[in-house]
Amino acid sequence: MIRICVVIVGVENVARPLVSLLRRRRHSIAFAPPDEIRDSAVSTVVCETPSLSPRERSHLYAQATACGRFMLIVAPSAKNDRLQVGPMLPPGIPLDDRPALLRQAGGGRRTLPPGAQLRPGVIRQLGRVLETHAHAPSLPLVWERLTVSSSAITSTTMSAKTHLGMQSNSDALSVTRFINPRLLASPSAMRQLKKALRGGRLVTVGGALEARFAAEVHAALMTSDDWHRYEHHDSSFSFRQHNLYNWLYFPAALKTARLVFGSQATKQWVADLAGTPCEGHTSVGASWYKPGDHTLPHCDYVLANRVAFVWNLTRNWKAEWGGGLYWGPAKAEIPPVFNTLFLFLVSKRS
Repeated sequence: MIRICVVIVGVENVARPLVSLLRRRRHSIAFAPPDEIRDSAVSTVVCETPSLSPRERSHLYAQATACGRFMLIVAPSAKNDRLQVGPMLPPGIPLDDRPALLRQAGGGRRTLPPGAQLRPGVIRQLGRVLETHAHAPSLPLVWERLTVSSSAITSTTMSAKTHLGMQSNSDALSVTRFINPRLLASPSAMRQLKKALRGGRLVTVGGALEARFAAEVHAALMTSDDWHRYEHHDSSFSFRQHNLYNWLYFPAALKTARLVFGSQATKQWVADLAGTPCEGHTSVGASWYKPGDHTLPHCDYVLANRVAFVWNLTRNWKAEWGGGLYWGPAKAEIPPVFNTLFLFLVSKRS
C-alpha cells in the first residue's frame, strides 16, 4: 500500500475539502491531526498546521518515516490563489540546501489571512498532484516545487523544467539532467570518458552528480532503518555487508535515483558512451560497509551485463580503513570519495 503524508502549512480550509474530493474518487485518504499520523491505516494522511518550526518539522518527519510514509508539504505562495507543493526532506540536510518552499514553511509565516478561501480549482489541481504521486511515490525528490493554481500545475526540478506525471521513459529522468553540468559542457572530457570506457578501462568521475541530489540520497540512506546484513563464506569467495536490495523499501531519494539510473534515456546515453546496447534491466541497490564488513575481489561478468557503475556516497573515509574499489586489470585499489562515479564495461577481466 502506498503511504503518503501531506502537511498543509499556513493556510486553512484546504485539508477537509481535499479529503472529500479524493474520497469521492475512491482513494484511501483521511484527515488527521499532526500527532496522529502514525495511527492512521489509510494510504494517504492529510493534516493542517498554522506554522512549522524546525522542531515540529523534525517531529512530523520522524512520525511519517517511522511508518513508511512519503512526506509532501503544501504552503501558500505569495499570491492568494496559488499553493506550492514540495518534498519534505530529511531534517539533517542544511537549511541552504532545502528548496525555498521548505524555508518558507519552516519560518511559520502565514501569507493567507485566517479564514481565507482558496478557489475550488486550486483544490482540484492539488488533488491531481496527490493522485499522481499515489501511483508514482518515488517521484517527489525529482522536483523541488510545484505551483498549483486554478488553471495549471507547473514544476521545477533540480536542473530542468519538466511536467507532472513523468514516467521512466521520460527524458526528464535522464541521468544527464543530474550529472554535474561542467562534465557535459566539456567535449574533450566526454571524448576521453568515451575512449576510456570503450577501451575497457575503469572510468572515474569525481563530483559526478549534482551536489544537492547526492546530499539528498546520502541523507536518506543514513536515516533508513531497512538495512539488512548479508554474508557468504566459502573457499572461493567471501563477503559480509549491509544492503538495501528490495526497491519497495528504498527511501524516497534512493527510489528517485533508481528511476534515474534505470530510465530509458539514461540507458541510451550510456549505450552511446560505451558503444554497446544497454536495453535490459538496470539493477540498483545500496551497500553499507560497517566495521568488519568486506567483499573479496570478484568478477561481475554475466552474459546479460553490459556496463557496471558504482556511485560512492561515503563521506570522510580514512584510507587506513581499507574498503576501496579493487580494479583487477590494474591491480589497483581506489579509496571511496563522496559523489564519485565509477563506470566500466563488464567482461571476464573486470
